[in-house]
Amino acid sequence: MDNYNKNDENASLSMQPFFQFFRIASSAMGLIIIVYGFLWSKGLFELTYQAIKNPEFLQNHIIKWINLLSLESMNNLAQGGEITIAPLIAIILMGLGLIILVKIAMGIILIGAKIVLWTSSDREAVKQILIYAFGKGKMRTKGIKETKE
Repeated sequence: MDNYNKNDENASLSMQPFFQFFRIASSAMGLIIIVYGFLWSKGLFELTYQAIKNPEFLQNHIIKWINLLSLESMNNLAQGGEITIAPLIAIILMGLGLIILVKIAMGIILIGAKIVLWTSSDREAVKQILIYAFGKGKMRTKGIKETKE
């Protein structure tokens, strides 16, 4: 980091501690955002697992969505029998909503990770740790210099 007090060597107040505190606070905020996104996505996956494990739990929500969106009118009469497509449409809409919420949760995690990366002091060290943890083949190594071991 640049020394902002080059002209005044006897300055009693240096900006260096302020920048260090800002970096630590920003990294902590990034970690909090990562944890928040993780907990949100975990809750969504638990809700999905509960709905798959216990269909009666999902049935109440399907009925509420059918009533909310007025999908009863979509049940058509075909050759004397009734074809009920309203529950199918409600399940598809709930699935699309879940996909959107999971994408948002993953985006939140990505934002937190970028904040931590931007405020970390040595990006090259972070990249080397990720390469060591996941291996060279599992990660894109664009822009990373190869090191001889």
